[in-house]
Amino acid sequence: RSEATSEPDSDHRGGPAEKPSPLLSPSVDPEQMSELGHELDHLETIPTMSLEDFLTPAFLGRGDGGTSVSTSAPPSELGDAPYAPDDDLEFAEEVDPRVAGALDEMNEAMMSVNDAETALVDAKRRRRAHKAEGSRKIEETRKKLSSSVRAAVPFFHAQAVAHMYQVRSIECLRAYEKAHDMHAAAKESAAQLEAEMASSASPGKKITGNEGGTFDTDLMIALSDALSKVVETEIMKKRAEGAHGRMTKLATTAVNESMALRKKVAKSVEKAQPYFAVKSSVEAKAEALNEEVTEVEKRVKDMKRRYHAAMDELAKISEEVHARRLRENEEREAEAAAAKAAEEVSESRSNAGVEKEETPDDLSGDDGGAEDAEEDAIDSPEPEPEPE
Repeated sequence: RSEATSEPDSDHRGGPAEKPSPLLSPSVDPEQMSELGHELDHLETIPTMSLEDFLTPAFLGRGDGGTSVSTSAPPSELGDAPYAPDDDLEFAEEVDPRVAGALDEMNEAMMSVNDAETALVDAKRRRRAHKAEGSRKIEETRKKLSSSVRAAVPFFHAQAVAHMYQVRSIECLRAYEKAHDMHAAAKESAAQLEAEMASSASPGKKITGNEGGTFDTDLMIALSDALSKVVETEIMKKRAEGAHGRMTKLATTAVNESMALRKKVAKSVEKAQPYFAVKSSVEAKAEALNEEVTEVEKRVKDMKRRYHAAMDELAKISEEVHARRLRENEEREAEAAAAKAAEEVSESRSNAGVEKEETPDDLSGDDGGAEDAEEDAIDSPEPEPEPE
């Protein structure tokens, strides 16, 4: 049963399980729809293969290509250097334990990059050697069977074209299956949203025309989007179905043409078989070598990203260490400033206390002098009167 029609199950506590809302349930992914649309644009284009393209080996004219990967890391997003210089170290300290791990990771990544680059050089060398050897074999076989090859070329060309259309027809059929599944998912999502909207209306009112309950705005927007996807996926289904029909018709025509040509040049076809067998074998091996080069290039890029990640980690650790040192320096400066201020305040208070102690002594010294003067005046004899 679908979620829309199944009865709610009970959870482990005995209560009814909460039914997921259609707003939260996954529907057709817009990105997948976009990818399918681009794929259909490609599949609807009718492929062509000229006689010259057929006779030219597929690997000729294709350079080594690939991406040249250097082991030197570009400037990191966290700084121009993997770590900043130790110009802010005031006291000896132990190295951050994370540095050893990051350095080991960077060294291992560097060795992996070197190994991968060596493998890439070897793979490209093998591909170049095979192209040269394959071209030589094809040309030698063609010279031996030149007359038969020329007579049999139209048949083999028609056969290759038929195979090309058959492959494209299969691709269109797969695209139709994707569009069909998306269309079914879009219809199911729209049906769930319609049921949710109907149940969210005010109870006891019949929804007819403009009468009835009030709907949730979010539900209406989600339903509109779901209905749009139903229409879009239906169009994609028709496009894929039409492309499949056209490619199948072209493949059938090409097969019939090749069969007719085979009857005309049956002897030449039999004699030319070795040439086209060599050509097909050389092209298949060349394609395998191309895939090997592509795989090794991807491995080199992955190892390079690993190396850069290790360098970024070193830069991050370095910035954290320098930030910590700056913070500790600021804290030490603040503590020193606070200690100096406290010392100045204490010294100021001490000086003030000394001044207060000296002030009463000075006053008592002045009174004692006055008393001594009075005593001297009392003790001193009065002057005798001078005789007349």
